[in-house]
Amino acid sequence: MFASVVIMFGTKCRLRASEAFVTRQRLPRQFRWSGQGGLGPGRRRRYHWPAGRSPLCMSGVNGGLSYDVDESQLPEEIRPLVQMIVRGPDSPIAFIEAMQQIAEWLWAQQRQANSSDAALPDTLIPFLVDSLGYNNPVAARTAVDLLVRLYGKRAIPTLLQGVAALNYAVNAYALRAMGSIGDADAVFTVAKQCALRGPIPNVRRAAVRCLGLLRYDQAAGGESKRREAIAALSSLLDDPDWTIRYTVVWSLSSFMQKAGNESDLATLLARIAQEDADAVVRARARRALFAQASAPGLSESSSAPKQTEPIR
Repeated sequence: MFASVVIMFGTKCRLRASEAFVTRQRLPRQFRWSGQGGLGPGRRRRYHWPAGRSPLCMSGVNGGLSYDVDESQLPEEIRPLVQMIVRGPDSPIAFIEAMQQIAEWLWAQQRQANSSDAALPDTLIPFLVDSLGYNNPVAARTAVDLLVRLYGKRAIPTLLQGVAALNYAVNAYALRAMGSIGDADAVFTVAKQCALRGPIPNVRRAAVRCLGLLRYDQAAGGESKRREAIAALSSLLDDPDWTIRYTVVWSLSSFMQKAGNESDLATLLARIAQEDADAVVRARARRALFAQASAPGLSESSSAPKQTEPIR
């Protein structure tokens, strides 16, 4: 198989191969690498020509997510950690420890930025999204926390690219992060499409949960989006996958908590609590109804069924 190779000179000086990859063992030392995370053992790597006299930078690819990291913005103690993760972590433990050190450095940078009224550079946002592809839950939790709490809405454009990446772990974690950020204007349509027609259950569950977390009260046309989200979730109550239905119940209960004792949602959850084919889904619906009925400020009348067994 032959590859069409184009060498681009300038600030990036990148080697592009359309159909072929080269192995690390055969690669001359002057070439630089970019990681393709989340593909597991035996994954192949795409390599790039060095940038010469231009500022040092790295390029990463993860199932369609392409990005560059300007190393000049990284201190010497952080640079090798980022390089190790991009090329492929040495071990799960090394990955977790590296992400924790990077997180500590980023939070320290944020504190300095706050004291000087400066903005934290966004250079590591694509790297953090890319790192989700290795599907390491502990490291992913650190990355998602940074994306949500440190960057917030600034991370959404790259997270949307992550939803479109050819890596299911990146898809799911990106949806979870965007749900926690809560920007319904930017995320609602994508989350709805993934919930209804996502590629695998893990991605669909993340999208369903995202729909329940979005802040519709802060969105343009928020009430219309909220009703549309509830309708989309309700259409999934007959899904053959019980984990999808379970997550739908969670999201519907989230809507009910935000709106108060909304009778339509309470009636719907009561029906699920009685009629769903799976005991775990029925129990989750009863739990939601019981929690809502026990919330302060609600009247004693409720659509929740009487408690007949412990809620797990």
